[in-house]
Amino acid sequence: MRKICSVLLVLMLLFSCALAEELAGTEERWTPNKYYPVYQGPGKSYGRSGSGKGKVSTNGVIIPYGQWQGWLLISYEISAGHHRFGWISEADVGPGAFAGYAELPFTKASGDMDYRLGVLTEAYPLTDDPGRTNSAVVTLAAGSSVHCLGIYDVWMLVEGFADGKLAMGFVPTEIVDREHGYILGAERIIGQPVTYTKKEINAAMDVVEQAIYADWPGTHLLNMKYDEIRSNEEADWYADEGMQCMILYCDLNDIALYDYEIGGAVAGDYEYVVRRVPGGEWELCNWGYR
Repeated sequence: MRKICSVLLVLMLLFSCALAEELAGTEERWTPNKYYPVYQGPGKSYGRSGSGKGKVSTNGVIIPYGQWQGWLLISYEISAGHHRFGWISEADVGPGAFAGYAELPFTKASGDMDYRLGVLTEAYPLTDDPGRTNSAVVTLAAGSSVHCLGIYDVWMLVEGFADGKLAMGFVPTEIVDREHGYILGAERIIGQPVTYTKKEINAAMDVVEQAIYADWPGTHLLNMKYDEIRSNEEADWYADEGMQCMILYCDLNDIALYDYEIGGAVAGDYEYVVRRVPGGEWELCNWGYR
């Protein structure tokens, strides 16, 4: 199994605990009588704003906030007193149109989004019109693992999964926990063990839960399984002389672990290895995939 070294874990925690940056923009007037399609995120896969018909008119006020990989985050006027956030593509506006706009603070020079991670403490509908109509784009469930991308007043721009698809929008900052993992309601599957008692297995599971809560911000523990045959077959690889070893298999909702090619943010059967001196306290010693 690939062990994640302590240095990488520290870096991950530093990124995840960092505060998302304030989004700042200035009202602009563009060349009139132009119309551009608006998307809910920086890519056509996110879908169009406005029930699939969203577009910005350059006859109204436009507030740019910054760019990312050829996409510009803007707020634009739909009608009097009604604005909407969205993304427009440089491919639609014209080559070099975004050259004067700064890279958004949640991006890196390499083009990879910086991992500022969080989990939602309650279910909430993403909105592209924060503080005004609060019109819903899609609802993210409690425990959803999200990228924390920017702050706008008392709102946070986040990216997460809804029904297996990436979605982006605003939620209240107060419901985004960037310091802890989310373990509420996690199912424990133990079966009928022989090697250890259920009390011993639950004690090992407690150690994993506590580690996820304290050290894995942005991670939602969905369930934890003890598969005795599988654990016994694999555990000897980690057991030092005189030590007992157990492997627990977890399903995690973690946007930092998901596979962009497959889609979806559930990491299935993610392995946590615990060990102890016989009769002693369990301790976490390894995690990851083989």
